[in-house]
This record gives sequence, C-alpha cells and structure tokens, in this order.
Amino acid sequence: MRIILSTTPGERPMRPEFGCRLQEFVFDGVDGYTIGRLRDEVLVAMERWEPRIDVLDVGFDLSRMDEGRLVLDIAYVLRATNDVRNLVYPFYLIPAEETA
Repeated sequence: MRIILSTTPGERPMRPEFGCRLQEFVFDGVDGYTIGRLRDEVLVAMERWEPRIDVLDVGFDLSRMDEGRLVLDIAYVLRATNDVRNLVYPFYLIPAEETA
C-alpha cells in the first residue's frame, strides 16, 4: 500500500499508470474540496492496484497542517482473512506562505 501511495503515475516506465496521484496535491490548499479529492485518489488507486484489500475508510488528521503535514489514516480489511487493519501514511504539503 505504501508503494502505491508513494509512487507517482508515470514514474515506472514499464507500468506508467501504476501509483497514486497524491503528489498533484502538494501545492494545494487544504479545504473540504481538496480532502474529498485526496480521498477519491486513494480509493481509486487502492481499488485498482491492491486487489487483496477492501478500503473501509480514509480519514485525515489535520492537527499538523501548520507544519505542512497531513496524515492519512486508511482503514481496510484483508479479503482473505476478513482482518481489519489500518495504515497511517504521512503526506507532506508545502505550507502556505504568510503575507505581511
């Protein structure tokens, strides 16, 4: 899952579509619309590239946004064992510059 999330589509020559488009959001401001788009990107990537799981929820910890850190909390279930797990994935953004 971490490999999928950390790979940008086009990065692997033999599999140009592999990965998740999270890096497209590095310079975006964080609001409800952006959070929704991030959630959709994670769901689409996991559904396509990780057939061994079903994603239950994608949550976000916004408490460190001032540091440029957004934490994704992905709850999923392993299809083979029906075991529920979660992955905490830090995503780093470029913090907005303050104007004087």
